[in-house]
Amino acid sequence: MLQNSRYVATLKGDGSMRLINEEIPAVTKGKILIKTTKSLVSPGTELKGWDNLASQKKTPVLLDKPKKFGYSLSGVVEEIGEGVTRLKKGDRVAAIGAGYALHSNYVVVPQNLCIAIPETVTDDEAAYSMLLATAMQAVRRAQPALGEYYLISGLGIVGLLAGKLLSLSGCFVAGIDQHTERATLAKEFGFDDAFVVSDPQLDDHLSSFTHGEGFDGAVVAFGGKADEAMDTIVKHTRICPDLHHTGTIVTVGWPKFTYDGLIGQMNNIDLRRSSRTGAGYHDAEWELAGKDYPAVIVRWTTQRNLALCMELLRKKRLDVHMLTTHHIPLKNVEKEIDKIIDHPEKILGVLFEN
Repeated sequence: MLQNSRYVATLKGDGSMRLINEEIPAVTKGKILIKTTKSLVSPGTELKGWDNLASQKKTPVLLDKPKKFGYSLSGVVEEIGEGVTRLKKGDRVAAIGAGYALHSNYVVVPQNLCIAIPETVTDDEAAYSMLLATAMQAVRRAQPALGEYYLISGLGIVGLLAGKLLSLSGCFVAGIDQHTERATLAKEFGFDDAFVVSDPQLDDHLSSFTHGEGFDGAVVAFGGKADEAMDTIVKHTRICPDLHHTGTIVTVGWPKFTYDGLIGQMNNIDLRRSSRTGAGYHDAEWELAGKDYPAVIVRWTTQRNLALCMELLRKKRLDVHMLTTHHIPLKNVEKEIDKIIDHPEKILGVLFEN
């Protein structure tokens, strides 16, 4: 190993990011040491939104100590631990996992949370693996069918990826968001249409999109207060002859809502949570020992979802470059984040580079 220390990005609670130095964790059984090339910030899970980070400049949040974050990156294998057989030193890999795939120049990650990067897939693309697999799992939870209509509420990275995957699955997809820029990007990214929630004609647009028949399903891809968004979704789901709303709503992240208003009519709507990348994630024996669930029983584990992510990127079915708004050298993260954080609406995909 070249060195025994690393630098890691942390959140301070005052709207800033700072680097700390610490020892590189030991490469124990079932783990891999990776020299990071690119890591992607997950705005929702890691920051609770870029606007939340910006607000902390005015109203700091008290933290006991700087908080390390990050869970999606690409890099090169530097060392393998005992029992690792699928990967070797020098391999390019995508790596995921909270507490493992940190924003750092060196990380140690369990073997089953790593996947080899195909030759034609760039490090930038591979760094999206965690959020792409998260969106993929949300779509699997929705169980879409060819020709169905889906509404995506929240056009951040996961919402955009979920909508694109639904489109690739043969669905007709519309999106809604607070920001005009996000709605415009959604249409460029492959959505059939997208709208701003403040549009006074939003109800007409959504009704027209489904030819008055209502959406078969929806994905809520943001955190925080979501009562209005859920009411909008329920209003535009399919309605049975007995006037019961029906369909499937999948929530990603942690939207908060009550069962007041229109959402009280959800008695025949399937509400499903989706908060992981597939089976195996957080199963220590699966992550570390390299064991697998038989495909005939569990078709899509986290590892197999990651492999499919790489295949979709290799075949150019997805252009995640469109989602990247900033490239920032990790060593300069303190100054560069301070420069951009006052305009959170202009930030989407941020790649830290080593």
